[in-house]
Order: sequence, then structure tokens, then C-alpha cells
Amino acid sequence: MLAKNIKLCVVSEGHWVGCGIRQCDGYYILYSGHEDRHTGGVGFILHHSIYRLWWEGGKIWQHVSERLATLTFPLAGSASKRKLTLVGVYAPTNDPKHRVESEVFYEGLQRVIDDLPASHLMMVLGDFNARVGGFDEDLAKIMGRFGIDELNENGRRMMHLCAKNDLAVMGTFFPHKKAHKYTWEHATAGRRFMIDHVLVPVKYKGCVKDWRTVQHSYHTNADHRLVRMEVNIRISLRRDLRRAACKRLFDRKRCHDAACVEAYQAATQDIVFEEPKVAGDFQSRFDAFIQSIRDAFHTHFRPAGSNKRKSFVSDSSMDLIEQKRRAFLSWQQISHRRGHVDYDGATEVDAKGVYRVAAKKAKKSIHRDKSKWIEGLVTELENKGGANHPDFFKRIRAIFAPKSKPSMTIRDNAGKLIMMMRGSLDGMNGGRGSLM
Repeated sequence: MLAKNIKLCVVSEGHWVGCGIRQCDGYYILYSGHEDRHTGGVGFILHHSIYRLWWEGGKIWQHVSERLATLTFPLAGSASKRKLTLVGVYAPTNDPKHRVESEVFYEGLQRVIDDLPASHLMMVLGDFNARVGGFDEDLAKIMGRFGIDELNENGRRMMHLCAKNDLAVMGTFFPHKKAHKYTWEHATAGRRFMIDHVLVPVKYKGCVKDWRTVQHSYHTNADHRLVRMEVNIRISLRRDLRRAACKRLFDRKRCHDAACVEAYQAATQDIVFEEPKVAGDFQSRFDAFIQSIRDAFHTHFRPAGSNKRKSFVSDSSMDLIEQKRRAFLSWQQISHRRGHVDYDGATEVDAKGVYRVAAKKAKKSIHRDKSKWIEGLVTELENKGGANHPDFFKRIRAIFAPKSKPSMTIRDNAGKLIMMMRGSLDGMNGGRGSLM
């Protein structure tokens, strides 16, 4: 794969047991197999650079069965829910005794497709054991003019799946030689067929630049040829939300300040040796201890300007704002997770509801603080002489002044810019006279 510059590969019939992740020669293998037998198996082989993108994009993949697995990447330059989902498949062979198993497989594949959000760009790829035949006018939307072989029963099932979900069979849209289209060859009989396919939504088939088999790829000890497809899709390098939230966690200058370091050391010593303030089991007391250490760290090493707030905002309002921020991060993390369910069972709807309640509480508290602040300023002015107070106009401007001062240029009748105040007044009078 390294010699062919292949960064991502879908493997069918890997004969793995269970599911997991393995590492081999700079590549990572995400495999999905049978629970206790070396049969079937679907896997994704990722170059370490692609694996890093997948890891930082949320580590979303799903083991459905030994014949189905999904892998999801975030897309660059798109909204938070815009993702690319690869569905790896290994269909049963085209044998009458496997008819029931084939029907169960396509029903499961349809459920996987239905569960994917509409915003996801989906690609279904792998060993379908299906021959699609030549061109058909009735299927021109999902099938190109360059198909080969004769249609078989598995091919009919796959074409029915494509017609139902608007999926295009990309191997039939590129005019290559037949030698570059056959994906399987019998070792002794010499029979060759195209049974490995890539299915892409019809509206996104323009993203695929080429599809062909790789010649002389039999060194993999398999009777299948490697299918190579070039796709023009950018995968984003989006950091995890927790890492993004901690992007400016501390101020480096304060870390080199001896006074700040000594103050932090004293604060942590007090936390370590003092009696626990929270009663309960070990886990709750340990969480309270870790939170105290974090609070001390933020107090002494917080970046300058990272705690900007209005003078009237109280500490209780700041606590509500922090709760709102944490609720928003939890909501976003659940929305990026496969199935939109947290590890504790909380759904995206629940997290969104918690965020809305926290945002409403923070907003009400800030409005209440501002009302108290304005009332205090007015009371102070009344008690100290009203308009005779030396800071009267300064206090009024603090309450009612606009956020930005409007700028306006005045020109005379000749179009010349007026710079002096007296000239401005004359120009305004002259302009009014000329307009009248």
C-alpha cells in the first residue's frame, strides 16, 4: 500500500475474531469480525496520517456484524454535523443456499443506511459478490455505460438497494479496459468478474475522479484485485472540543514568575493537607479534590484577559456562565458521537435541554445584576447632589452611551471637507439653505 500511495483501504473477508484496532508498519487496522469464528470480517486499513485525522475528528466507528462496519470522518470547511461515513461490506456469495443470508445482509445494510443522518456523505464499498451487467436505460441514473458481465441474483439485490437510496455504481462510469475492471479471477479456471463495488450517492458522484483495479496486486495472497478510487474530498483536521477549549489554558510568563509559582505551591499544599470538604464515597471526594487543584491553577496561571467581564456581573453570574459553557461543550460532544448518545445514556436532546436551561439562568442573572448596578448608580447620584455631582455626566454616559461612537464627515456646497467646528456649523446652515 505504501508503494501505491494508498492511505485508506477497505478489506473484506479478513477472518478476524471480534473487533478492535491493530497497528502494523505505520498503518492501523480497524477490524470487525465474528465473535468466535474465523469467518467473514470487514476492516479499514488507515495510514497513520489518516488515522490521526480520524482520531482527532471524534474516533467514530461502528462494529455492526462480521459483514458490516462503518467509519466516520469530519469534512473540512463544513458545519459541525457534516461528515463522511464509509460503510465497509462483505456480502454472501451468489449461491442458492445463501439466499436467506443474503436477504438478512441487505436488510441490515439498509438499516445502517437509514440510521445515518441526511447530512452525512456516505460511501458503501467492499465485496458485494454481485455482477451488475451492462448498461440499462431504466437504470441510467445509478449505472453508467461501461458495465461488464451478466446480471446475477446478488446484482439484482444490489441494484434494488441503489435505486432505493439513489446510489451510483461507480465502476460502471469510467471507460477503462476490461482488464482494469475485473476485480476477481478464479485461480485455475481463469474466469474473471467485477464483483467488488463502490456505491456513492448520485448527487456526489462528481467527487469521484477515477475508478480502476490495480494490476499485479496478487501478492496479497487473495484472488481479488485491489480497487483504487480517487476522490476529491477534504477531510478536516478538527481538534477535539476539549483540546480546543484548553487551547489557552495557562500563561507561560506567569509560569516563570517566582511569586506566582510560590503562591500556587502554597495553595496546592493547603488543598492536599486540609480535610475534605465533600462528604461521600471515594470517587466524589476525589473529583472534588481534582476540581480544587484545577481552580487553584486557573487562579494563578490564567492568561491575561481570559476572564474579561463587565463591572456589574457578579460572581454568581460568572458561575452560571461557566455552567452554560460546560453544558454547551457536553451538548457538542454528544452531537459528534456516533448514535448521538453519551456514555451515561444521555441523548443529544437531553444535553441540548440542559444547555438551554443554563443559558436562560445565566441571561436572567446578568440582567438582574445590571438592573442592580444601574439602580445603585442612580441612588448614588441622588444622594450626592444629582446634576451637581462632578461625575454626573460620566455616570450617565456609562449607562446610556452607545458601544461605538458614530463618525460623520461634513462637506460644503463645493464638496470640500470641512475640518473646523465653526465651518461645520456654517456648512450645515448653508447646506440646509441650498436644499430648501
